[in-house]
Amino acid sequence: MSAPASPDGTALAAGPRPGLDPRTKILLVVLVSTVVMGPGGLRLVPPALLLAIGLALWERAWRRAATLPLVAAAMWMLGWLLPLWWANAFTAIVSLACTYLIRFVVAIASART
Repeated sequence: MSAPASPDGTALAAGPRPGLDPRTKILLVVLVSTVVMGPGGLRLVPPALLLAIGLALWERAWRRAATLPLVAAAMWMLGWLLPLWWANAFTAIVSLACTYLIRFVVAIASART
């Protein structure tokens, strides 16, 4: 069987796939999810977010590396600052949702590596 060809007919070089091994990804997702979703896991969100950003930079996924801090900052603003500025039942619901969504953002970001 020959090597796969590009659209112009030249053979593509079969090199190592960039990124982590799929088994390592699964282990990383389970580990980050367990740590971040566990009791007191909210204080471990920043280190896990830095890990996800570092892995995105390592894979040269520039858009993901730039988007992760923006999404986490939006969750932080909606989860912690919005109730301080405008306290009512709606902002309390949004705040509660965002305190959990920021954990999901970090866990899913580690899966995307």
